[in-house]
Amino acid sequence: MFYIKSKISISIICIFVFLILFIKVNTIIESSNHIKKIDSIFIESKPNKTNYVGYIEIKSVGIKRGIVNGINDEILNSNDVGMIKNNNIILAGHSIINVFEKLHYVKVNDVINIYLYNKLNEYIVKKIFIVNKKDLSLLNNELVLITCMDNPDERLLIIAEKNI
Repeated sequence: MFYIKSKISISIICIFVFLILFIKVNTIIESSNHIKKIDSIFIESKPNKTNYVGYIEIKSVGIKRGIVNGINDEILNSNDVGMIKNNNIILAGHSIINVFEKLHYVKVNDVINIYLYNKLNEYIVKKIFIVNKKDLSLLNNELVLITCMDNPDERLLIIAEKNI
């Protein structure tokens, strides 16, 4: 009886470990494919057959993600970074693996590279806020990055200014 229970326990543990490894490998593959797609569009100057208008890269935390115009559920749920650009730039993405999950580790003075419409701009993080999701008072800064928090009523805002 003990032998059978041990075999079942070992089998369950093996299945659990396999699932974790499978998810990790898929995450790495997805991230690698996304970066290759971005690089082929913007670095190798291949025709842009996607909706990307640019990309964001924060080397200090390992973020590199394509940017598309607009911020809506369809864009955010496609695991892209959405953008609204007027006099300033607002970028929003879900706090999930390969999008903005690592945004929570950004620090003041970190460098953010934004490549938009064939132009690279470097920004420096100036302030970091956790705000109520209805608080729109900080969206008028030069560059604002937004992602969700564990509390669904809160948002993480990263405020950055162009490095001149």
